[in-house]
Amino acid sequence: MLSSFPALPQWIALSDAEKDIVLARVSDELSLPQPFALSRDGYVAPRVVVDYAEPVGKIAFRLIPAHTVPVGLSDDNLAAIHRISDEPPISVEEMTPLIRMDVAAFLVAELPLSVAAARVLIDQAHDERAEFPAYLDDASAQAAVQRLGATLPSEAQWECAAKAGADPLFPFGNALLPESALERWMRYDLGDATSAFNTFGVGGFFFAEWCGDMFAISHATDAERLPGTRTIKGGGAYFWPWQDEEWVWCLSSMRMPASDLDAGVAVCRPVIAL
Repeated sequence: MLSSFPALPQWIALSDAEKDIVLARVSDELSLPQPFALSRDGYVAPRVVVDYAEPVGKIAFRLIPAHTVPVGLSDDNLAAIHRISDEPPISVEEMTPLIRMDVAAFLVAELPLSVAAARVLIDQAHDERAEFPAYLDDASAQAAVQRLGATLPSEAQWECAAKAGADPLFPFGNALLPESALERWMRYDLGDATSAFNTFGVGGFFFAEWCGDMFAISHATDAERLPGTRTIKGGGAYFWPWQDEEWVWCLSSMRMPASDLDAGVAVCRPVIAL
């Protein structure tokens, strides 16, 4: 456990000079199986570039400080949804009750794994374009991240990365953006330098993404879990360009069981516990 790194509120309160001192200390303490570089840029979460050597190469992660995360749909967010649509196509029961979870510090990849990475890691990918996110079945997604010494994110970790220390309706804020701005969030080209990222420096949230948890029918502590069916988060880019109210698949709290996937495949994002 990376106990020496400050929790998110304390990290944000530090001056730039103090943050640099913390990063210098953490660089000596952080234990990763591959060489890495830890740095600070314009985003809240520090950047950790892990060098997996050829042919995988370097993968950029964000160090998410420990903090309490609101998992699920809040009353404020539900009210904001109804300001957009009187009858949104969502299942409120699946996204409630809102629970607050203490999430320890972890590394999360800035973007899902690409087709190029999947070809190297497991010799499998369901798309021909190397720079696109790799759509994989459950077993293949787990195998790919395990080859990196990582796991799939828990649902709480996914929402932690998406909500970036607050409780936004969407990873891009509390309201729908103009189509030109939304398009930057929906791009399948993971190498496009003009794609959008949230304040943690994490992007690519909307391709339909595997989580490590088995799907629970609600966030209640005693909710039934569907055996053999993982949780899927995100999906707005999967339906882009939208024809109706597909914006609901951009909600930070939106979720569905993997059994609802059309072809049984989704993208995966490596997470490393600290």
